Amino acid sequence: MNCWSPRMLFSCSKSIQFSFTNPTQLISLKVLSKGFSNKRFAHSGLYNVETGKTIRILQDRVPLLPQKALPDEVLSRNIELNLFPYHLNLPKIEGLVIYRLVFKTARILLASAYSDGVKKTIDIESQVHTPLSPKSTRYTMKCHWIASYSDEYNCIFHFDINSKGLIYRHIIENLERKKAGHIARIPALEPGTFE
Repeated sequence: MNCWSPRMLFSCSKSIQFSFTNPTQLISLKVLSKGFSNKRFAHSGLYNVETGKTIRILQDRVPLLPQKALPDEVLSRNIELNLFPYHLNLPKIEGLVIYRLVFKTARILLASAYSDGVKKTIDIESQVHTPLSPKSTRYTMKCHWIASYSDEYNCIFHFDINSKGLIYRHIIENLERKKAGHIARIPALEPGTFE
C-alpha cells in the first residue's frame, strides 16, 4: 500500500500534513511552520474539517461500492457523474436521483455477472488530495477490484468536494479490465499522471 501525504491548507498560510499507510490509519500529523505564498490554495479551517469528514467516509465506503451506495450525506443534490470525460464523448449525468440510479443499476449488473465478486471489497491502492480552488478540493483514489478468478479491474475515481464537504462531481477514468492475463484499457486524461 502506498503512503498518502496530502497537505490540508488553512487561511493562516500554514499547512497540516497527513501520512497514511492505509485508508483509515493516521500515522503522523506535522504542522509545517513555513508559509504558503499562493493564497489561491488557502482554505478556511471549517472547510478542511468538512472535507476531512467526507474523505474519511470515502475511505470507508468506496471499498464497499459493489455492495452499497455512498451515503447521501456526502453527495450534493446536483452531483455530476462524468465517465471517461477526457477520452469518450459521453453525456454528463446530473442530479442525485439519476446518480444513485446509475450505481444501483451497475450493482445489479455486477451481481448478475459476478455473483461472488460483488461480495469482495475494492482495494484502494493509492490516494491523493489536491486543492482545486479556495472552495473545492479533488480527492483521487486509484482502485483495484478482483471480480473473479479471471477478471480484475483497475480504475481511478476523482471526487470533487465543495466547501460544505459535499461531493459535487464524480469522475471515473482509466478503466482497465484484466482477463486471463490480457489487459483492455479505456485511456483517459494522461496515462502516466497517477501511479
